[in-house]
Amino acid sequence: MNHRLLMSSVCGAALIASVMPASADTPFTGVVQLSVGAGSTSGGGLLASAVEDPVNVDLKAKGLWNLGGELDVQVDLFHERASNLFDIDGKDSGANLGGTVHLIHSIENRARLGFAGSLWSNDTLFSSGDRSEARYGLAAVEGQFFDTNWTLSGQMGLFDQIGCDAPCAGTIEDGTYIQGKIRYFLNDNTSLSLATTQMWGSLNTKDPIFGGNARSDSTSHTLWRLEAEHRFANTPLSGLVAFSHERNETEFNNITLDTNTVWLGVRFYLDQPTLKANDRAGAEFETPTFGNSLECAGVTSAAAPPMVVSPGGPAL
Repeated sequence: MNHRLLMSSVCGAALIASVMPASADTPFTGVVQLSVGAGSTSGGGLLASAVEDPVNVDLKAKGLWNLGGELDVQVDLFHERASNLFDIDGKDSGANLGGTVHLIHSIENRARLGFAGSLWSNDTLFSSGDRSEARYGLAAVEGQFFDTNWTLSGQMGLFDQIGCDAPCAGTIEDGTYIQGKIRYFLNDNTSLSLATTQMWGSLNTKDPIFGGNARSDSTSHTLWRLEAEHRFANTPLSGLVAFSHERNETEFNNITLDTNTVWLGVRFYLDQPTLKANDRAGAEFETPTFGNSLECAGVTSAAAPPMVVSPGGPAL
């Protein structure tokens, strides 16, 4: 993957955000979200007996500035934490922290098109006490298309690992992804949505004993999420309830993880009169994240190194 192209795209988007107008007259709108999810996981392959039922906390803050005319910039900050991922001599957990910049162009009241650049750090804590921190950069194109009560949105892009603090074996090195979402408004302040994400990545499978890249394993992540949201009358607050199904697959040892999660959350809207108004003109573009796939990859590596040594010599 072209590291320079990826990083120049991300840095360019960040530069645009840093020089955007800062006066009090600059139109601004924002959203803050806090949601908590309780999951139930089943596994296949090497870790089938070690899976646990994770608890997830998701915090996002998004702001949108108008740069003049039909051009906007949206800036996101996000933090996600998953605990109780596995039980391998103790509980394993993972978290990520990062930010995204979206450069958005509106096309009358019919659509919005944009470019996104993101940087984040993914931190996995193993039950042994070891910690792996991998850092990523991402570049994507995105869009929204409106009808009277419907919104179709999508995003596609690529990401790359730009740094890692050992142990790194098992972490996801790079990948591509596509996201899609359909949202229907029952009224201006009540909506139903169905979103999906598909990610394909490759793992860092450096042999811990002999060195070098002993194999080239792949991983994939599939997520479906059904969500209902209602904004309460005469307040900037809305409540949400959601159900998601997440499947993570790793070619190494044919590991599969299926997680069903129930989510409850609240959102705070600044300077937007309704949910539909925010959907069409506010900070509504998505921050690209990949569920627990990044955390699980590191944990599976810690539980099972890519190569073992048998009495007859090295064997995969």
